[in-house]
Amino acid sequence: MPFLFVGLLFLTFSYSMPLESGQAFEIIPDFVGYLLLWFGMEKAKPAGGRMKLCSYLAGGLLAVHFLLFIGQIHFLLPNMSLDDILIFKVFFGFVEKVYSSGAAFFTMANCLFCVFLALVLKEESDYDGKVLESVVFFLSAILLFAGSVFCVVHFFAKLSFSLSYVTVPLLGLFSLAVLFFGDRLTAFGGKGKQQDV
Repeated sequence: MPFLFVGLLFLTFSYSMPLESGQAFEIIPDFVGYLLLWFGMEKAKPAGGRMKLCSYLAGGLLAVHFLLFIGQIHFLLPNMSLDDILIFKVFFGFVEKVYSSGAAFFTMANCLFCVFLALVLKEESDYDGKVLESVVFFLSAILLFAGSVFCVVHFFAKLSFSLSYVTVPLLGLFSLAVLFFGDRLTAFGGKGKQQDV
């Protein structure tokens, strides 16, 4: 469960380090978060079948975010003339465009992934007969889905306040829910309904 918690923290917080060249790169990259989430779910012993699907989704998002991160930091690689090769020039240009205009969509993707994870954890809670955990994860899924809808509204309505004012508390609360309630689930080494009696 610590892997899931720390992985979610990587998705929750984002900090880009500005450089003198005007470029910036993420200090807390999302791909590390997805790597930790994938590893945590692969170590779990779920009762339901959706955990494996969720780990595959985390693996796919890990690959996408890793490629985007490489595109973001390509200027740091020494003695590289990759910009001269057309395919890399197009790729790096695409990455810059995506990062400059698509932050809301990356945040939305993180929220939607967390919705799916919350529903998987709810399913595991139901298998274990844990009512409180089931309710917490179900409410988390609803709030995170509302957060993902807000990301789209924020992007198209061009709202003046920062998107992180809404998404960081939502993702942070979900991270805490995973930390405090996830360890109680059998899939992560907790006691199931049969063991409680």
